[in-house]
Amino acid sequence: MTASAGGNSERRPGGATSGQILKGRYRLLRSLAAGSRTELWTARDEVLDRTVLVKLLHIAPGSAAVRERFRSEALAVARLGHPGIVAVYDTLLEPDITGLVLEHVEATPLSRFLHEGAAVSVGEALSIALQLADALAVAHDQGVRHCNLSPDSVWLCGDQRIKITDFGTAWTLGEVAAGDLPVSAWAQEQADIRALAGVLRDCLVSGGDPEDLPEDLAAFIATAEAQPANSRLGSIAEARAFLASVRGVSPSPELPHTDFPAHPLQTPSAHPEPDPGLTGRPRRFPRAVAIALVAAAVAAALVIPALTGEGPPARIRRCRRPRS
Repeated sequence: MTASAGGNSERRPGGATSGQILKGRYRLLRSLAAGSRTELWTARDEVLDRTVLVKLLHIAPGSAAVRERFRSEALAVARLGHPGIVAVYDTLLEPDITGLVLEHVEATPLSRFLHEGAAVSVGEALSIALQLADALAVAHDQGVRHCNLSPDSVWLCGDQRIKITDFGTAWTLGEVAAGDLPVSAWAQEQADIRALAGVLRDCLVSGGDPEDLPEDLAAFIATAEAQPANSRLGSIAEARAFLASVRGVSPSPELPHTDFPAHPLQTPSAHPEPDPGLTGRPRRFPRAVAIALVAAAVAAALVIPALTGEGPPARIRRCRRPRS
């Protein structure tokens, strides 16, 4: 809330307070996350007597055309009905409130998990990518594209599933201008495939050397981002088939452990760096330290034999992680 020149309080677009009732039925209970563009709340649907999530967008509802586009895209996502996509229950298009009512999910955004410094194994990364491809394939079959997929919009759930959120809201929040969205269905599908490859890369890099990725997964990422465009994967179904056929890696039956001490859906910036014992996951080894250790090992291999009169070794091999 900010004070106006006349001394009266003025709510910013999307602003809300605990206990506030929206649309005559959704009572806001607890703020889970608040950023410059969105707020996420737990709320009680007093009509159906259930807990829901309310995502408020810090924008004015705008023109009738904008309101109708927002409503129609929310309706399209609500019809998907896939366990890998956060369900949309309702829209909020009041004079000073714009938002979505979503299914209540106990989850951790993948972006927060990676931000905390925990590593994702290759098997876990493949499992996440396959689940993303499954959900995106269902959405694409029904004409719905995401167009802004990232670790922020991928939630890790306690039931060993991922859920995708924020379908169709990128242009609304100004993250992607409406005029900059890919215009053709093919271009939008390609945008989602490239984004899927980007999420996979982020997961793989968290657990090791970005130059030493499993061969088939590196090939998937390269193909998804290939130039010219006609050499890329043709559809999300083709991307799913590629991931399902990778050699030497099996998808993990379990997702990364996300037992964080605070509420899981809070944003990364809202938390101090946690103790590794609280996350239950190994931290990434700092790259600068790794480089220094490798350099020291190489120097020792050269200097010690010289001091002992044995001469340098005939060959120094580059150390690499063993492949599966």
